[in-house]
Amino acid sequence: MDPTLTPAGRRAAAIARHLAGALQAAPPLADAPLEPSPCLGYAAPESSEPPPAFPPAELRALLDGHHLRERDWVFRAMEESPLFRPRSRGGGRAFVSPDYNDGKEAQREATMKRIEHLARRGVFRGWLTEPGADAELRKLALLECLGVYDHSLAIKIGVHFFL
Repeated sequence: MDPTLTPAGRRAAAIARHLAGALQAAPPLADAPLEPSPCLGYAAPESSEPPPAFPPAELRALLDGHHLRERDWVFRAMEESPLFRPRSRGGGRAFVSPDYNDGKEAQREATMKRIEHLARRGVFRGWLTEPGADAELRKLALLECLGVYDHSLAIKIGVHFFL
């Protein structure tokens, strides 16, 4: 080991040696039991699975617990806006997800546009002015919904409203 390397350089060299050893010990791809294959199609799980043996609404009420209407309202607000990149997945369902292929600045700009859209829709109305436990639970429920979509969105909102 080169003693003139910085601590970061020594760690990088150790990782490089470790990875080089792991790559040499790996079996060739032709002998591997699994092969990479692109996904050629998508079918919603509901189309091929039997119906659940329990009422999904009761499970959701148990897991989410409170403010179910408000949670649904925020999810619909995200599904309806092109800012949240909705994609149809069959059965009338939409799938929304951020584009992680964008650069850091583009993601920051998109996050701010999404926050502006949510503010125009009234999502943050009363977050700083409404007192009481119910108002706090509502804020936390809506913040949880935003975090399901994108952690950076939830963190940015959480820093401004909860710190």
